[in-house]
Amino acid sequence: MGDGNRDTLCRYMPPYLCSISERHCFGDMTTDELFTTVCLMVSSDCPSFLSHQT
Repeated sequence: MGDGNRDTLCRYMPPYLCSISERHCFGDMTTDELFTTVCLMVSSDCPSFLSHQT
């Protein structure tokens, strides 16, 4: 925290989940690693099971 950014990077989030949440997804979806997608969402909106990265 203190990056001057209000957003939290939720890693290992499936592209389809990101689409449902209407969030912005970044990452290489052409690979077999679906969970390499980085989802940008508001920290208060980020599910705890996704913010395992403390």
